[in-house]
Amino acid sequence: MDVVAHVQTPLESRPGVADMQVHVFGQLTPPEQPSPMINSFMPYACYNVVNMGMSILKPQSRGSVKLNKSRPESSAPRISLNYVTHPDDKRILVEGLKMMRAFFETATFKKSGLKLNDSPGCKHLQQDQDEYYDCMIRLYSATNYHPVGTCKMGRDDDETAVVDTQLTVRGLEALRVVDASIMPTIVRGNTHTPVVMIAERASDMIKFEWQRS
Repeated sequence: MDVVAHVQTPLESRPGVADMQVHVFGQLTPPEQPSPMINSFMPYACYNVVNMGMSILKPQSRGSVKLNKSRPESSAPRISLNYVTHPDDKRILVEGLKMMRAFFETATFKKSGLKLNDSPGCKHLQQDQDEYYDCMIRLYSATNYHPVGTCKMGRDDDETAVVDTQLTVRGLEALRVVDASIMPTIVRGNTHTPVVMIAERASDMIKFEWQRS
């Protein structure tokens, strides 16, 4: 059974506010799977494996997307992801890794015969030391497929805003952006439902303009 849980770490002081999402799922990955991260765990692929991971719900690290100044219309944009560059993000991930380890000390996990495997890239380090957590974060951090903010919505006086409050791209006519990229910051959860809400609101804006004209 797959499990997703929203968890509050000691780093979040507000009552009832989660700052980490925990994922637990079983998986059998074929050897031809092209993912470098999955391939690093291939020695365990012939066993029954439970994968555990976590996501930061409110990351503080900020990436950037910039156009090529010389040929913006034909060149690929310059994307800098900047994962885990803010110290608070690293602290949350360390808390998550410690939580993963604590699960294996519970009576339920022990009764089920679950054992914690060494992560191949960090198995030379002692698992409860800072160096081990640094290694895990450095080697195995990746996107969880919910990026936002690359076409931020904002006020007219916000130089970082790409679209206005009507989702219209600044400096262009008849062009809107309607997806997760307009969110100024990410929500504390998956982005699907907010994107549906954004799309519904955008459809109302478009219909209103057509009716007015």
